[in-house]
Amino acid sequence: MRRLLILVIVSVLALGALPCPVSADLFVSSYNSDQVLRYNGTTGAFLDAFVAAGSGGLDGPTFLVFSSSSSAAIPTLSEWGMIGMGALLASLGLWAMRRRPA
Repeated sequence: MRRLLILVIVSVLALGALPCPVSADLFVSSYNSDQVLRYNGTTGAFLDAFVAAGSGGLDGPTFLVFSSSSSAAIPTLSEWGMIGMGALLASLGLWAMRRRPA
């Protein structure tokens, strides 16, 4: 029972943390050429330079992060619901573990 509860809690928290896909394309950062390349997500064919060398101010890009807006990250109502559900499941799990005889 304990393993199942932990699995459910981790799953709910992980689902809330997953980003929404930006598109079906594959974006690859090119460390040596200081650009971000875009490939077709289905065929793998090269499409274009999403950020061309010298145009994006990149210097050895390593990670890519896509955001839906440039404003501060304020959770939406559904994100608050996921946060609340995760907190509720975590507190119920802790309560069940404390209640169980040693």
